Amino acid sequence: MSRELVLEFIRHINAGNVEEIIKMMSADHIFTDGLGNSMDHEQMKNGWPAYLELFPDYRIEIDSLAVNGDTVLLAGRAGASYKGSGKEEDSWNIPAAWKAIVTGKYIKHWQVYCDSSAPFAILAKMK
Repeated sequence: MSRELVLEFIRHINAGNVEEIIKMMSADHIFTDGLGNSMDHEQMKNGWPAYLELFPDYRIEIDSLAVNGDTVLLAGRAGASYKGSGKEEDSWNIPAAWKAIVTGKYIKHWQVYCDSSAPFAILAKMK
C-alpha cells in the first residue's frame, strides 16, 4: 500500500497536478527540502503551485525503491527547466533521493535529499 501511494504521489508531481498533490498530503504533512528546511501542510498548499510555476516540467525518475512499513525510500533523478523552457542553459537534472512516510492513505512526510545548487543557480540567474 505504501509503495503504491508514494508512486501515485510522484505521478501527480510529474503531471503538475497540484490539486491531487495537496489532496494526498495529510493534515499534519511536513515537507523537508534538500537543505533541511521544513514546511507544513498550509505552507505547501502555496509551495507546490509556486515551485511548479517556476519549473512546470519538473520530473522525478525513480531507479530504486525500498519499503519498510510506512516508510518508503527512493533513489533516482530530478530535473526541470525554468518556466518549462527546455533550454539546456535553463535546465537541471540531478541525482536525488526521497523519503516518504505514509499514514493511512496520505503522505505524512516528504523529504528530498539532493544537491539543489543547480536549480538555485538558475533561479538566481533569472532575477
